[in-house]
Amino acid sequence: MKLIALVLTAVGLGLLSPPAARAGGPRLEEVAVGAGVFGVVRDDAVGEAAVELRWGRYPLPHLPRKLRIQPTAGALVNGDRARYAYAGFRLPFEVGSRWTVTPYSGVGAYGRGDGKDLGGTVEFRSGLEVAIALTACSRLGLTFYHLSNATLYDGNPGTESLALVYSHRLRR
Repeated sequence: MKLIALVLTAVGLGLLSPPAARAGGPRLEEVAVGAGVFGVVRDDAVGEAAVELRWGRYPLPHLPRKLRIQPTAGALVNGDRARYAYAGFRLPFEVGSRWTVTPYSGVGAYGRGDGKDLGGTVEFRSGLEVAIALTACSRLGLTFYHLSNATLYDGNPGTESLALVYSHRLRR
């Protein structure tokens, strides 16, 4: 499992560099904010707030042009003063004229504060967001993700979060 998570993250982040360089560098396109529940599956749930920056979408080589990867970076904090900063990628799929379903993955640094011990600093994040367009530039979505260290450390308790996310597109 650890090897799969490391390979997927490395491949995903590696695919971002060539298209971004050819396009003159990545352009920030969207900002998202969210609020929800950290530790939603277990009985140690606390509130969570997050912000995420989303750059332009880039086609993946040898795949249909419709599949476009989106680099991201974000941070969250929860009610136990735990914090997590990450970088990763999203793969948005338009479903109809207003809906988007987006799997995503990333890797980052976790500080537990007074909260849950996830086993170490390096933690992987993977999840799914379902969103509906409110206007041409805004979406409201629900996201569910898993955060764990993919057995990099002796302990790997992991946790899940559920959050409401509002995103605003900076460019049309």
